[in-house]
Amino acid sequence: VPVSSSLLTTDALVGDWNVNAVLNDGTQLSSTMTIVRRVDYDEVMPEDALKVYREVTDLSDTEIYAYYDQFKENTEIFNTKRLAGQNQLLMVGKLNRYSNVDIPVSWPCDLFVSRDYNAVDVQQLFFDFGPKYFLKVKQDGSVVMMAEERNGLPVTGYTQPAYMSACNEHGVLSSECEFEVSVSEDNMRLTIRPYEDASGVLWYPNAIDNMGWLQNQILSEIILTKLSSQ
Repeated sequence: VPVSSSLLTTDALVGDWNVNAVLNDGTQLSSTMTIVRRVDYDEVMPEDALKVYREVTDLSDTEIYAYYDQFKENTEIFNTKRLAGQNQLLMVGKLNRYSNVDIPVSWPCDLFVSRDYNAVDVQQLFFDFGPKYFLKVKQDGSVVMMAEERNGLPVTGYTQPAYMSACNEHGVLSSECEFEVSVSEDNMRLTIRPYEDASGVLWYPNAIDNMGWLQNQILSEIILTKLSSQ
């Protein structure tokens, strides 16, 4: 059901954000995150992308342009069904580190032209890109960040899938949950709060790979401070 909210219909939260949190070793996480209402793409296939496909594939130009049309179509499907259709904003950037591999931040268009990335089909780009997280605006106007089950979209599928989960120093919550997100009146600060279970135990948002492994762990609220508007 569509939600009537200026957070979804305007660029109130769109832009770059500084991210801060406390990790399990006592150090501070400091990174950046970008929030968008939709994933953009070039209407006409960029020349650099065309050059890559001419060099690394045996496809004819007609086939390459058709493949790019598929990419645009799948981008619109993602925008309408996953974002607008579910009353969600997209966040892309790094939170905690969950792999020994330094996984780059990538948008679908980055993977589309990457010489170091291979996909079975265009749809896989939207599974693999990221790290990505979703802010959902609920019917009452409140905002939450989703911790998804393993059959949902991963934070990233690059090298090895990782999923947003609820964790603390004792383990990982096995069920899906929501993290409350408070939005300041001027839309310049977001606070992602831990999930509190029925016993009063706090669980913090962390990305974990599908083996249940993470290299460092967030054990605090996550504070996002807006740096710019797009």
